[in-house]
This record gives sequence, C-alpha cells and structure tokens, in this order.
Amino acid sequence: MGKIKTPPKSIRRSGVKPQRGNRSAKQRTAKVLEEKLASVQRELAGVRDQQGATSEILRIISARANLSDVFSAILQKATVLCEAKFGLMYTYDGALFHNAAMHGAPDALVEHHSRRGPFRPPPGTPLDRLLATLSVIKSADDSREATPSAPTRLAGARSHIAVPMLKNGALVGVIVIYRTEVNPFTDGQIDLVRSFAAQAALAIENARLLSDLNDLNQQLGKRVAEQVAEIERMGRLRRFLPPQVADLIVSSGNERQLESHRRDITALFAICAVLPGSPKVPIRKTS
Repeated sequence: MGKIKTPPKSIRRSGVKPQRGNRSAKQRTAKVLEEKLASVQRELAGVRDQQGATSEILRIISARANLSDVFSAILQKATVLCEAKFGLMYTYDGALFHNAAMHGAPDALVEHHSRRGPFRPPPGTPLDRLLATLSVIKSADDSREATPSAPTRLAGARSHIAVPMLKNGALVGVIVIYRTEVNPFTDGQIDLVRSFAAQAALAIENARLLSDLNDLNQQLGKRVAEQVAEIERMGRLRRFLPPQVADLIVSSGNERQLESHRRDITALFAICAVLPGSPKVPIRKTS
C-alpha cells in the first residue's frame, strides 16, 4: 500500500484556526451585546425610578402637605437616585440661608447646622459662588478647593453639586448633594437634581399662594363679621332713635357714648308714653 500523505501545514491551519477565531469573535460580540443590554436595562430602571419619584413628589405637593415634608421627600429622592452619600437643602430669603432639610447627614454636620442657624455663606464657598452666579456649582474634590465647605471639614465630603432653586429668576433655595469619594456627578444626574430643584421652588410658590389665600379668607371673614355686627347695632338703635341719629352713631363706630344716657333715654320714652296724645311707644331695655 502507498503511504498516506500528510496535508501541508497551510491546509491544517485553514481547517482548525478559523473555527476558533469565529468562536472567539462570537463570544466577544455576545459579551458586548450583553453589556449594552445591561446598560439599557439600568437606564430604563433609572428612568422608571425618576418618573416614580417625580410622580410621588408632585402628589405630595398637590396634597398641600407641609413644606418640610415636601422638602424631605425631594432631598431624599435626589440623594438616593444620584447615588450620593448625603444631602442638604436650604431656603433663601434674600439675605440669609435657612436649613430646610437633611438626608443622611452625619451627626457632626447636623449639630453644626443646628448651632449655626440662618447664615450668610463664607466667601469662596460653594453657596457663596452659587449666590453670585445663580448657576450649578460642582466640584470633583471640595477638599482641594481654596475654601472647603463645612460638609468637607466635618463630614468628609469630596465630590458635590449645588443646584439653585429659582422662581422667576430669583433664588429661593439650594439643593446640595455630596459623595465622600472623588466621583464627579454626571450631567444626567445634575439635570435630575435640576428637576427636583424646580419642584421644590414650585412647592414654595404654592405654599406662598396658599398662605395669601388663607390671609384673604380671614380678612373677608373679619369684614363680614363686622358688617353683620354693624347691621345688628343699626337695628337696635333704630328701635329707639331717629334713623339719622342711629346712622351717625353707627358710622362713628362708638356705641358706648350712649351708655351714660341710657337711663335718661329710658325715662324720656316713659314720659312720652304717659303724656296725653302721645303715641304709644313700647318701652324696651337697650342691651
């Protein structure tokens, strides 16, 4: 029998290696697709969480809940959804910042804010820069800034963003969220906090309008009560006095001037009642 010839090396290579290469390429493609799918799923989950948070906050606002409850809900959602360590919210009255809400803040920072009360931000701090620009202030590492903020000194904050709460272009408050590691917030996370800041500003405006409405209702109620009382006084006086005199007394708003003359008026009506030819006027005690 003749010898079986061994295929050349080039043929052996072409028969094996392309199969391995195709398998590796398919595996890489599958891995890339899995990563893209996981990324899309994370984005969808994030969108659902954001929509759920927005709906919940709007529900709280529409229910006319206490402002502190609204602020706490907004700050909690902003801190958690942006994967921050803790967050602070302030309102601004045109001169001073006021503590409005905290979420996850360490005890040392809570004590510091409680002790400090309303404040003006020190020059160069994030709140001072935000007050000057009315724009988002962000820092990758606040500990390296020229003037580190209190959360950095007392709570180990590093990356942070400060987002203004604006109403008709005027500053009404600030949301600040912090991480304790150097991990800058993304543009998407900044936009999310912007939306929460807008909701907080809306809640403040709604609370102001509601307060104005309550004041107006109280004023109207007071005016109605005064008018009813005036009508009652007029009715009492017109039973004993000429209309012109009664109107004069009521318009003066001082019915007490009759108190010293009540006995004389009662006696006068009594005399008139017994005089010949006088009309029979019923005698009533004035109240």
